[in-house]
Amino acid sequence: AAIRNAALHADARVRLEAVRALAALDPQLPAALVDRLLADPDSRVAEFAARTLAARTRHGRDTLVALLRRRDLFGRQRARRLQALRTLGALGDPEVLPLLRRSFRGGLFGVSVEERRVAYAALAGYPPAARRPWLEQGRRSGDAEIRRTCEQLLATSEEVSS
Repeated sequence: AAIRNAALHADARVRLEAVRALAALDPQLPAALVDRLLADPDSRVAEFAARTLAARTRHGRDTLVALLRRRDLFGRQRARRLQALRTLGALGDPEVLPLLRRSFRGGLFGVSVEERRVAYAALAGYPPAARRPWLEQGRRSGDAEIRRTCEQLLATSEEVSS
């Protein structure tokens, strides 16, 4: 209880240490606390919470997906969105890929180039069969870096399957 209270402390350094302790000691965190830490005003706390706490719970994964499904027109949440993509990629849950459709699109209704590149790079953590359609789509991208990433991941998938 004391560590959970420290996660709400005014000082970001205390919150960060509380997140570290909670990740190691508390397997049953309340969803409201996870949400609050993922939306922390200090980006270090929010990013660390995404890497540690969100990865352990279904609710945490859903919160990261919800963050990515919202529009970020002015890029205010970019660091959190990039960390969410990396975290979801590290988890490798193929069920989330269809929910992240917009993360793989650019243009008026898509996301920034940086976010698209991270989304395609994060595909490395997903099972080969689940990521293949997204990699095939990326091979046709106008962005050379995305094409290169997709070609490398496809080549890796083919090496593993043979």
